Order: sequence, then structure tokens, then C-alpha cells
Amino acid sequence: MRSDHNRFGNLFRNLRIHFWCIGIAGIFLGFSFFEGVYQCISSALLKESGVGTLALSIVVTFFGVVVPLLLLSWLYSQFNEHKNPVETLCLGKLAMVTRIFGYLAILGVIVILPIGFYLAELIIPFSVVPLCTVICGVLWICLGSVILRRLRKDQKLTLIAVSLCLILSVKFLDWNSRKSFERDLFRIKSGVTVEEVNNLMARYIKGTGLPYPYATDKEFEVKDSMIYRHSNKGAYYSDWGIVKIRDGKVEAVKFSPD
Repeated sequence: MRSDHNRFGNLFRNLRIHFWCIGIAGIFLGFSFFEGVYQCISSALLKESGVGTLALSIVVTFFGVVVPLLLLSWLYSQFNEHKNPVETLCLGKLAMVTRIFGYLAILGVIVILPIGFYLAELIIPFSVVPLCTVICGVLWICLGSVILRRLRKDQKLTLIAVSLCLILSVKFLDWNSRKSFERDLFRIKSGVTVEEVNNLMARYIKGTGLPYPYATDKEFEVKDSMIYRHSNKGAYYSDWGIVKIRDGKVEAVKFSPD
């Protein structure tokens, strides 16, 4: 009787953990989806950048984040299927060596792709583009469900949910100040007032930081535009967020990297 009670207690705790993971992932995905759709409709920077920017961001983020997770999931499912030692001993030496080298090659790809993605994001923060991580998350759900289909249902759903949260959170992992800066630039809506832009970009440096030619006591200005910078460091000193103003409202937004 006591063993049955303990078994049911453990089952209830495990189910509670699974439901928490799935619930949090669902809320995160829903929030990210609605925020992304809203920004796609209203973002002045995305309108200026075009659909090609979104497409490129999805491709880079997919290969840098989703593909390593898919490969890890495949390896996990393979080890889960071939964990029988008798089956391993029955393999020939050549087959065993081939399988080991195959697994090592996949592990190498799993390591290299995220590193390449990280280095790419130091230059261009692809994952901050609206709907990028959401679309990658949906692709992960579809492909991950196929790869993990032989696992127990609760185990599969938990792995998918945790990995989905990881994919969606990449947008908020600020490797440098450029990433958070461009993420906030995407939040500037077309048609908002100068005051609203100043409030949104209050934590950044306003102005070009460059003197007028032959006049060191006055800062260089861009006509009908407000310039924001996120750093005075050499590598990012000339990273400009250019907000073009017309009749007191935002007409366009551009990001000009150093």
C-alpha cells in the first residue's frame, strides 16, 4: 500500500513539472507571437529593412540555434534506442567505429554552429528581428516532435517545451550593447511623436558625438533626424540609430552600424 502511494505521489509530482514546463513555454510563445506580429505591423525599422531581413534572420537563427537542438535530440533518441549492451556487443568492429565517428562528427557540428551564431550576432543581432525566434520555435516544435516521437509522451513534451523557451529567450541574450540597442529600435513605431521616441530611447546617448567641421564647440546634426548611440567605445562609437522626423512624428528608422 505504501509503495503504491509513493508511486502515485511521484507520478503526480512528475506530471506537475511537465505541466509547468508546457504552460510556461505556451505563454512565452503566445506573448512572443503577439508582440512579433504587432512589431511587424508597426515597426518603422522593419518597414525600412524589408522582408529580406526577416528571412535572413530566420535562416541564421535556425541553423545557429534550432539545428543544434535537433541534432542533440536525435543523438538522445539514438542512445535511448541503443542502450542495450547486448545489442552493442553484437555490432561488428567496423560498424561500431563508424557509429562512434558519426556521433563525434555530429557533436562537432553541435558545438560549431552555436559558436558561429554567437560570432555572427556580435556583428548583426539577427534574433532581435520581430517574429524571427517565434518562427524558429514553431519549426522546432514540428521537427522536434518527429525526431523525439519514440520517447514517452510526457518526456517528449517536456524536452520540446524547455527547448522552445531556450529558442525564444535567445532574442533577449545581450552579448553586447548593440543587440539591446537594435531590439529597442525595432520597437519604435511609425507615426509616434518625438517625445515618445525620447522616452523609449532614454537610456541611450542622444546625438552624433561628432563635432561640426571647423567648429569644435557644436555637435554635428543630421537634418530632420534624431540620432541615438548605445556606446562611446571605439568598436561601437559610430553605431547610429537614425530616426527621421516629419511634422513632429516618426517617418522612418534606420540602423547604421559602425
